[in-house]
Amino acid sequence: MSYSFILLPNHSLLYERRVLITSKRLSLLTACIHGAAQLIYPLHWQHIFIPVMPPHLLDYCCAPMPYLIGVHSSLMQKVKKMPLDEVLVLDADINDFESPYNDLDKLPSDVVNQLKRNLKNNATQLGDGIARSFMKALVPIIGNYRAAIKPKETDCNSLEFQNELFVKSSSSSMHPFLEMLLHSQHFQEFIGDRLSNLNAGKGYQDIFEDEIRAVNSEKGRFVV
Repeated sequence: MSYSFILLPNHSLLYERRVLITSKRLSLLTACIHGAAQLIYPLHWQHIFIPVMPPHLLDYCCAPMPYLIGVHSSLMQKVKKMPLDEVLVLDADINDFESPYNDLDKLPSDVVNQLKRNLKNNATQLGDGIARSFMKALVPIIGNYRAAIKPKETDCNSLEFQNELFVKSSSSSMHPFLEMLLHSQHFQEFIGDRLSNLNAGKGYQDIFEDEIRAVNSEKGRFVV
């Protein structure tokens, strides 16, 4: 399996593209769809999500909004005759894809190269290893989000997320991607969820936060 075939769903979902996966095996199809959605954790896909498209709903493949859809290969001849526009199509049976995007070139090369190194490790192929590799790759991209959470000027007891500060606190190579990410529904949901907890006086604890702490510890920084 090529790195591009593994990386493309992750990158395209981060960009909120339309992603269609096909296979002749329903078990493989559903596994790929659910697996692709997990690759953007700690973000959560907020758009159309159909693991196996029923034949009578094939018109959804022409929807103009972002989607993650699974289509049995027996229906692909019909789908290919539809007016699809800018859809990433991945064939899970032959590990091949058709993409109108160049999303692989839009993330900083050091992040992509580190992800490829992680994926080379055979241990990442076991259990949730691949998903964890993608999660770790998101730490240098969005893991500094707390640096952009500040007290509101009008209410020092309430916190807000400052978009401009979030972008500026990252390396310049990240800026174009972060500018895009700020407007995505999954990132807005991610920030909103954490702000709600912090404003309620609660901490936020999950495996992504654990990974942030591990990375900061290695760099000699401590994050509460």
